Amino acid sequence: MGMGVLYVTSLNAGDGKTAFCSSISHLMKTRGNAPFVFKATSLDRNANNLDAIFYSDLHLNPLNSDLPIPTTPEEGLTPAIRGLILEEVHKVSSQGYPVIIEGPPILVKETVVTGAHELVDALDAKVVIITNHDQAIPMSRLAAAGESFGESLLGIVINNVRRYQRHAIEESLVPCLAKRNIPVLGIVPEDRALLGVTVGQIVAHLDGELLLNADKENQLVDNVMIGGMVLDWAVHYFGQSETKAVIVRGDRPDLQIAALHTPTRCLVLTGGHHPLQYITHEATEEEVPLVVVQSNTLDTAKIIETLFEVATVHHLEKTERFAETLAKHLDTDALLATFDES
Repeated sequence: MGMGVLYVTSLNAGDGKTAFCSSISHLMKTRGNAPFVFKATSLDRNANNLDAIFYSDLHLNPLNSDLPIPTTPEEGLTPAIRGLILEEVHKVSSQGYPVIIEGPPILVKETVVTGAHELVDALDAKVVIITNHDQAIPMSRLAAAGESFGESLLGIVINNVRRYQRHAIEESLVPCLAKRNIPVLGIVPEDRALLGVTVGQIVAHLDGELLLNADKENQLVDNVMIGGMVLDWAVHYFGQSETKAVIVRGDRPDLQIAALHTPTRCLVLTGGHHPLQYITHEATEEEVPLVVVQSNTLDTAKIIETLFEVATVHHLEKTERFAETLAKHLDTDALLATFDES
């Protein structure tokens, strides 16, 4: 089939397939071997295919109008769907491009999504299974998923691991999987930056008014700090994060200026108060967007929290950051060897 094909699945939905596929493809691109990345199916018939659009934008590839193919967990990858995917992959692979396919998860609410094994065999693909580290997932289920792909399995990636959990994984889970001939390609630490949102998303979510520095709308925010009442340590407090949004009362220029004296991604002024002239001047000098909202400080903080709950990976900075993480914590040689096959 030409260059190698990598099929990426996960134990459950939300385990990090899109972040993994985009970051591996970014690593390959930086090494001069940019792949085509396909999202094979969508298990939500109402989905607007943001993952597919992101993959297209990431590599400036034309958006494939035939993929992802709508299906349901119960239908799985039917013969007709597999045929369409094979056809699309052949088109690209025959041109000499390596291919990464983001497949559906293995389990969706205890429903096994069928057809993946047949697709992998037809593609002669190698398989990576992503799993978010969760102690509620029995090792036997993970092992069974790995064994089901037989010799096609390249390995398992354990994602989103907290620092204190790593030792237990290395001492217990990895050896247990090794006894069943299931390699662990990497143990990937959690990273709050991947849960970040953009300044523009904050403005839209708060129904706010962006006063200046609109060119910074795509900057990522992964921390929110609230302006308090104590001035003598405000700069020290705000200085704890360089990638933050600061929520502060619009009638507290003293706290606003303290925040602006530290690296800040945006300043959210509550209560409908517009900033004083010297605050606007300082924000312009520091290139910090100012956002005015009508809600009070506490309500504004609660509203922003709901935005972080639906954050996506669709941002180049997140892809670059996760690619760096994978390069440190993943057996990239074993993974990229998949694409040396012809």
